[in-house]
Amino acid sequence: MVGLSDFFPVRARYLCHGCTMELVSANLHGPNGETFPVVTCSGDLDIATCEEFRTAILRQLGGESSIILVDLASVPFIDSTGLSVLISCHKAAVAAGSECRFVSDVPKVLRVVQTTQLDRFLSIHPTLDSAMGVI
Repeated sequence: MVGLSDFFPVRARYLCHGCTMELVSANLHGPNGETFPVVTCSGDLDIATCEEFRTAILRQLGGESSIILVDLASVPFIDSTGLSVLISCHKAAVAAGSECRFVSDVPKVLRVVQTTQLDRFLSIHPTLDSAMGVI
């Protein structure tokens, strides 16, 4: 198991129309010494919060790592605008020669991703370890 360290100064809590979303950007160090940027989101990912989420992910593009981890394990709900952010970030990462790997084991989120068949081209993993290829 690996842990978060080297926090960037990007930690924000957004209060929008009664909903709360918290974003934390950090580095995650893999077992072979590699460093993965991680954007962790907690709270609903919907029209009220998606732009801040998109910005936090896109800030990570162009860094040293070609893999960006997006931790959605604490996201209980995602709507169509949230799905749109996942798609646009995936496309931006590919265009930049990078890859977004999304992490979630939340049944409601996974159901929406699978129903829309986005799991066919988005890289979805149940844990951060599996997203890093550790297990």
